[in-house]
Amino acid sequence: MKRRSLLGPMVAGGLGAALLVAALLGWAMALNTIGTFTGLNAELAKTKAELAGTKADLSTTAEALVQARAAIEAIPSLARDRAELDKQVASLRAERAHLEARLGEGRAALAEAEHQRRLLSGGAPAYVTTGWAKLRAGPGTEAAEIAVVSAGASLRVLETVADGAWYKVGGIGFMHHTLLQPAAAPGQ
Repeated sequence: MKRRSLLGPMVAGGLGAALLVAALLGWAMALNTIGTFTGLNAELAKTKAELAGTKADLSTTAEALVQARAAIEAIPSLARDRAELDKQVASLRAERAHLEARLGEGRAALAEAEHQRRLLSGGAPAYVTTGWAKLRAGPGTEAAEIAVVSAGASLRVLETVADGAWYKVGGIGFMHHTLLQPAAAPGQ
């Protein structure tokens, strides 16, 4: 008795392979984005924890400085040490500003990851492959091959590089511009 695959008729027509490659490419892009997003979330959590510890240290140090300033003002002979304490306060404030800047960078990186996730998950594909095409790790034929995409596969082009000769596709790889063409508008 001859075995029949449920996907056999679709694969024979090329549609199954295109759908399979498109699905695998979609999962790869989603996993890449989730990994980036997860890594950025972990880095942001770490930075927040460091900032919380630093804020607690700053609060304790500020209280100690207030008490020390009161003691200095009460004893005129110690007034000259006030300048040294003022330098320490300035140093602590500079450190706090630095940590707040790092937190801002973490937030910006997280926002960029969310933007990339939205690009990958939304809208109709902008381009389709003109034939079997290699997806590469970088722009240029010397870059490592990531995957081979079947003819007619729908892809999202995020940007052009190398004077328009290469397209950044789906946030995971690059494809030469001759291997892609704009997708037909819906209803055409």
